[in-house]
Formats: sequence, structure tokens, C-alpha cells
Amino acid sequence: MFLLKILAVLLVIQVTKSEEWNGTRREEFPFVVNILKSDAQQSRIYLCNGALIKENYVITSASCVPEKDGKYVIRIGRKEIYVSKTIIHENYVNDFFVKDNDIAILQLEEKIELNELINIVKLPSSKETINKDIKSILVRSTDDGTIYEPLQSIVANITENTFCQLYLKKMNAILPGSQFCISPGIEYGSGPFYESGLPLVQKDDSGETVLIGIITDKHNVFTQVFLYIDWINGTINDDADTKY
Repeated sequence: MFLLKILAVLLVIQVTKSEEWNGTRREEFPFVVNILKSDAQQSRIYLCNGALIKENYVITSASCVPEKDGKYVIRIGRKEIYVSKTIIHENYVNDFFVKDNDIAILQLEEKIELNELINIVKLPSSKETINKDIKSILVRSTDDGTIYEPLQSIVANITENTFCQLYLKKMNAILPGSQFCISPGIEYGSGPFYESGLPLVQKDDSGETVLIGIITDKHNVFTQVFLYIDWINGTINDDADTKY
């Protein structure tokens, strides 16, 4: 009981260390995409964010795109492309108490021409682990209904799993081994920013931006990307039935 009280105090301290969202240039994070749903009237309904990992593939959370037959559209910069296939992890668990294997890949109808404003993010090695000592950046695209979306970023502190489990326990939720947390002190704002799929990145030794996490629909909880590298590579490198 005494230990739990100490952990609770430490968690409160971490919560108070919140950062603020800052405007950023697309050149810094050219892989961030908006994910939308197209309705019968061809209107666009904003859902969440994702990250471009290949010219014709986007990674996001399964909780963002739960309908395999959903009519999804991605928007990146000034370009919109329809999704031809939604691939949700076969072991995705969609439960109120836990969202395990919360990861999905969207195959696009066409390949995107890459440039300094539209590019792919580097994936981690399957042998890598989460490094809490490296600065982590959470990025979002602030969809305002226009064709061009500004980007925002925020410094995020990765917490110990013990703190994370205590935080989730208050919501009657648990932390699967495939996930980790950032400090609950980050303010996501309101409205469309309470969404899944936001990419969390770090810089590697060569200065390249690496995707380490994808936020689930449990705020502050992320899927560890490196655990799914074999599944990701097996999905995005299987282009045999794709026509352009």
C-alpha cells in the first residue's frame, strides 16, 4: 500500500510536466497523413492520422480504421488518394479494457510521388527497444476541413510501465506487453485531436527520424512499432496482386 502511494505521487508529478503543441514545417515530418472516410455524398469525414511508410502504404492504429471494407481516403499535403485495402492485424483485440495489437496498414490505390514535403518515415529494426532517454516527438496534422493541413508537434516523455499501469488502472484498463505510455500531462486539446493513429518518433544515431510508436484510442498509450516489423514488412512487400 505504501509503495502504491509513492507511485501515485510520482504519477501526479509526471502529469504536471506537460508540454505544449507547436507549429512545425511539413519538411520536418513529411510522412504525416490525415485519414478520412468518404460518405455516400463524397463528403470527407476526418478520422485520425497515420504515417506514410512506403509510396503506397500508410500505417495507423486499427482502432482508427475498424471497418475492413470502409471507404477510406488519405490526405497528405495537397493530395488525396483512396485506400484500396485495409489490413488490420489478425490478432487485434478490440475490448473496452484492453486494445492489443492495435495496428493497421492501408494500401493506397496509387503510389505517391515523393518529394521534400511528402516522404516516408523510417521504420525501426525488429531488434530495437524503446529508449526512454532519447527525446520523443509526437506529431499531428490539424485537419481544418481545407485541402492543406498545418502540422503540430510536441515533446513527449516516455514513462515507466509501472506508472502507466497505475494510470490505466484508474480507467479500469490494462497495459498489454505490446504497448507503452507517455506522460499523461500532455494536453491533446478537444474535438478531432482526441484520435488514434498519431505517430511518435525519435532521431537515430544518423539523425534520421524513426517511427517508434502509434497512439491507440487509449490516450497516452502507444503500440510499439518494432514488435511488428516482420508483420509490416510482410504486408508492404507483398505487391504481387497490386496494379497501377
